[in-house]
Amino acid sequence: MYNLTETQGVWASLSQGQAYKIWCGYAFENVCLKHIFPIKKALGIAGVYTRATSFYKKADDNNRGVQIDLLIDRNDRLINLIEIKFYDGIFSVSKDYAKKLKNKVQIFKEST
Repeated sequence: MYNLTETQGVWASLSQGQAYKIWCGYAFENVCLKHIFPIKKALGIAGVYTRATSFYKKADDNNRGVQIDLLIDRNDRLINLIEIKFYDGIFSVSKDYAKKLKNKVQIFKEST
């Protein structure tokens, strides 16, 4: 436990830890989930009726599991799958990460 009243520079120290970075990811995801309309506007679908949710399928003995941070189920019969990432620098999608995303899409298709 940290004594925040006596430790000078504690915030600078805490903000470098893994727990803080995980918290930033959750906080950013929550901000996104509470601001669907600006996301829709940025995607150019502000005028389309949608339902927004997240998606989770638990793995079992026969199937892989998957979590998709945000689904925007559109009235024009399309679904946007959105992976929400907080990163404190430039983020680029590697070949391995692109493969993971494609696998998520495939599992979602198989599940729905």
